[in-house]
Amino acid sequence: MNQAATEYWNHFWGDKERPALVSAWKFGEAADELAQSVIEGKKTATCSAHVLYALENEPMPVIEEYSIILNSREEPVAIIKTIDVSVMPMNEVTEEFALAEGDGSYRNWREIHERYFKRELDKVGLEFTDDLLLVCERFELVDVNDKSGRMNSRLLRVGTSYIPVSNVERAAEWYVDKLDAELTYQDEDKVIMNLANQSFFLVMAKENETANFLDAYGNERFSLTFEVDGEESLKMLHEELLGRDVKVGEIEKRGHAGINFVFSDVDGNQFDVWSELSPTY
Repeated sequence: MNQAATEYWNHFWGDKERPALVSAWKFGEAADELAQSVIEGKKTATCSAHVLYALENEPMPVIEEYSIILNSREEPVAIIKTIDVSVMPMNEVTEEFALAEGDGSYRNWREIHERYFKRELDKVGLEFTDDLLLVCERFELVDVNDKSGRMNSRLLRVGTSYIPVSNVERAAEWYVDKLDAELTYQDEDKVIMNLANQSFFLVMAKENETANFLDAYGNERFSLTFEVDGEESLKMLHEELLGRDVKVGEIEKRGHAGINFVFSDVDGNQFDVWSELSPTY
């Protein structure tokens, strides 16, 4: 454990006898969001690939073991206690357990964990299979570290993005027709739509106003990057947008993982597309 976790652990128990089994760790993806879900009682379970314990020389979890949950900055935010441990194939995990992991639905749980385990197993030269053995843990929340309440633990996600447009009706038709956006509200001044699992407002703005900006070298830059799952998906999207007469730039490599391209909407707002998925969802 790091010093902050040790101090939190010692302060919590004070003069009482402390349990011997304790470790400190953070969730592999979306550490802050998942830690917050634990604090709010939405997440009461987690799972790991059984094969990775031996490969990483990590001990298996056991009942009555305590864990100090860390955020993305390695700060302790809560203490939990393991109350159940079982090993089962991934394709036998119940919907009830999946919901206890806090992912909203069994389908979401399956998609998130399949993507995660594929990536982790690939790092050690192993292939993912539907019957991958999982170590499934249930836990109870023991304590929340009030001193960990920084702004990042409260700002959980971006809820809405705003895009300036010169003609609301024309812009709404473009986003629905070209990007298959879901229109949820429209009046003469704005449109609300769902796109890429996020809410967007198209807001009536002055002529030639865009969300683009000039960087330090005078180059016009985009303000949003959309992500797709892999290079093949990006190439297919690129072809589809071209087929829908969307202004699309060339696919390019920028010196980091994956590939990108830029496209523009009917008002000249530029958007980037990246072939890699950031750790999250």
